[in-house]
Amino acid sequence: MHNLQQLVAEWRKSMAELGVGRRTLDELENHLRETVNQLVHSGTSETEAFRSAVTQLGTPPMIASEFRKLNASTWLPVKLAMGLAILLAVALAALLAMQFDGRGLTALLKIHVWTVTLGYVGTFLLGGIGICFVCQRCFSDFSQSRLEALKRTSFSFSSLAAMLTAVGIGLAMLWAKAWKDQSPRRTA
Repeated sequence: MHNLQQLVAEWRKSMAELGVGRRTLDELENHLRETVNQLVHSGTSETEAFRSAVTQLGTPPMIASEFRKLNASTWLPVKLAMGLAILLAVALAALLAMQFDGRGLTALLKIHVWTVTLGYVGTFLLGGIGICFVCQRCFSDFSQSRLEALKRTSFSFSSLAAMLTAVGIGLAMLWAKAWKDQSPRRTA
């Protein structure tokens, strides 16, 4: 049994070096041990049972390759939308900062412009991702993991866009109230 523990530890180390995650590795190890136990009960030696179980399961590079496919990188349109949103947020902040004159009302108005603009841009980018999704589905389907990632991304984009827009509208109300209070009163 000590020999089996050492073989499993070496197998696990080689799998971890290839980038297989811990939870996945735990599941694979359980499956490997079950197969080894079945083979040992059928009369195979421990070492031979381990080698046979690893062969049935697949070589570490092959398994790691399959799991990398499941954990594929972010979809290109999502990467582009995120990059564009970050670029626009930084550029707009820089542009508004250059125009800052130090007055409180101006700062409030500029923050309002920044949040509302980013909220609207987030909504338009989400629409662009939706268009790309429909076009992609015309040619091929998405894996389940990619669909789940896309759902999370869509929810994040829409939540952020709604929050930024709501904050921007609230800031506009504050700015309008403060501007009204500061403007000279006319008497008729």
